Amino acid sequence: MLMRRFLSLFTMLMLCGVLAFAQNRVVTGKVIDKDGKEVPFASVKVKGSTNGVSADANGVYSIRVKNGDVLTISGAGFKTVDVAVENQTSLLTSLEGSTTGEIKEVVVTTALNRRVNAKSIGTPITTVGGDDVTRVKAVNVQNGLTAKVAGLSIISTNNNVFGDTRITIRGIRSLTGNNQPLLVIDGVPVALDLISSVAPNDVQDISILKSNAAAILYGQDGANGAIVVTTKRGNKGKPTVNFSMTAQFDKISYFPKLQNEFGSGETEDANGLAVYDFFTNNSFGPRFDGSMVPLGHPLQGGQQLFVPYSNIPNERANFFNTGVTLQTDISVSGGDEKSRFLVSAQDANIKGVMPNDRNRRTSFRFNGSRDFNKLSIGFNVNYILQNSNVVNQNRGAFDDIYTSVIKTAGHVPLTSLKDWRNNPYATADGYYGYFQYNPYMLIDIDRTNTRTHRLIAS
Repeated sequence: MLMRRFLSLFTMLMLCGVLAFAQNRVVTGKVIDKDGKEVPFASVKVKGSTNGVSADANGVYSIRVKNGDVLTISGAGFKTVDVAVENQTSLLTSLEGSTTGEIKEVVVTTALNRRVNAKSIGTPITTVGGDDVTRVKAVNVQNGLTAKVAGLSIISTNNNVFGDTRITIRGIRSLTGNNQPLLVIDGVPVALDLISSVAPNDVQDISILKSNAAAILYGQDGANGAIVVTTKRGNKGKPTVNFSMTAQFDKISYFPKLQNEFGSGETEDANGLAVYDFFTNNSFGPRFDGSMVPLGHPLQGGQQLFVPYSNIPNERANFFNTGVTLQTDISVSGGDEKSRFLVSAQDANIKGVMPNDRNRRTSFRFNGSRDFNKLSIGFNVNYILQNSNVVNQNRGAFDDIYTSVIKTAGHVPLTSLKDWRNNPYATADGYYGYFQYNPYMLIDIDRTNTRTHRLIAS
């Protein structure tokens, strides 16, 4: 009797398992186009739910469904279709090409300002649209291109106010020579540093030509590849006004690891123990103990600066500023059936990480075109005015500002010595160091003022 009940219960459990399996099962399928070719990475989703998968590179997928489910299948450049699963275990779905949102032919502005189909060049070309460049509200074009193109390396070389970057395409070709690509703006080859002066909002598209493709169009100048920038010419319709403001903040991301246990000193006593020397930046002195110690020699009136002999956290890092870039862009564009125009202005006001360093760049652009039956005439004019005021960093030896700051001992209150004109302990004669100048004084007395005018026309 007991055995009979056990067998009955076992049979019921097996039937429940079979029914559950019948309700939920795995369906495999393949997605193809109208020509029978695979549609890679198509999206497959159970309609009305969050259950979905992506097909592999061959258009094959597997998804768990239940009776009555409907699959929504879509792919880039194809119309979305709904497929009823019913009692099928495998599906073959054909997608029809979409008539909307299809990819247009890529056009590249080449040498002599000729616009040609990218396919006619015969080598791969990557094109980035202007919307992709401005999507992250970049303050310059090179920042907008970062991580957008395979093989394109963009590295900031320093934190100065000019935004210097090192750009290479497909790595380094020469260990001693130039590896920078050619920059072409509206068909005109220009210096690569001018890429910072192009307003991101003015960009129609940017084509990245690898070395072989660039060499075909630009000869030896394109041996390292080329960055071809095409600016907007306006659109048909009523005039459109675009205005934007962007702010960017920069800080020093990391410092060399500095010791914080020993202060100024470079000599020893008769017992071989470190001696505190108040006149040096070398930090081979005694261990910090918190006592009051003199800093520098006495002044002519006998006054002497005393400071706690203990490390001041972040004092050397606080010498540097938080850099601020404020950029304003405005443009007006419009046109009719035969004419197009774009007028834009950009103002970038840059305050550097180095104290007192500034750079202001103002640019104006006027692009226009006119169609005359089979003849089309266009012109582009870009004027750039740049005013900069930066410290002279090429002093070398102990007068190098960065070296002076880094070598300053941990107990020296460097930021309190900023007023070198009025603070007697911060002047050229009163500064504690025998072998170096106050870095705050150096950034004030040794500066380079530059004013440049640039005009690019095609």
